[in-house]
Amino acid sequence: KCSNVFFQGCGTGFHEQLMSKNSLSLGFSATAMHYGSERPCLIQDHVHMVGSKENEKELFKKQALQDWEKILLSRSKELVSGGRFVCINFGIDEKGRCLGNTGGHVMFNNFAKNWKYLENQGLITNQEFINATFTQHYRTLEEFKKPFENKDSVVSKSGLVLKSCETMITDC
Repeated sequence: KCSNVFFQGCGTGFHEQLMSKNSLSLGFSATAMHYGSERPCLIQDHVHMVGSKENEKELFKKQALQDWEKILLSRSKELVSGGRFVCINFGIDEKGRCLGNTGGHVMFNNFAKNWKYLENQGLITNQEFINATFTQHYRTLEEFKKPFENKDSVVSKSGLVLKSCETMITDC
């Protein structure tokens, strides 16, 4: 049993500040930070950024970088001096693997194929297919680390320091 430990759940979006300033000793997030605050575009021929065209991927990447910086700055405000924020998240590793693409079938390609089948059968419209765009971006290691690498960035100036960043694969 732990004394003086308080757990909190929050129904507010994590892109904004969730806790009072200097009130958080340990923040933890698992499998959430790939969700964007908004869709930067609708993907025309797929449902997820991993299968989108390069210009669409770039828009998602740009939005994800802005979101990541905003998330980090919000956590920076919440953390007490010496506090920690642990983030376990979906991403793209050095070999291009990600959730749904660790060998064998590519989950998001199957989603797109099945949605396209529904469109071809006349069960949904082309616009409904396009509107199925996931509001997600899987970051690379470089994208995760970018806000910390420039010592003049607002994230670095906020006092946040990246202690470690690595990839692991969970076969699916």
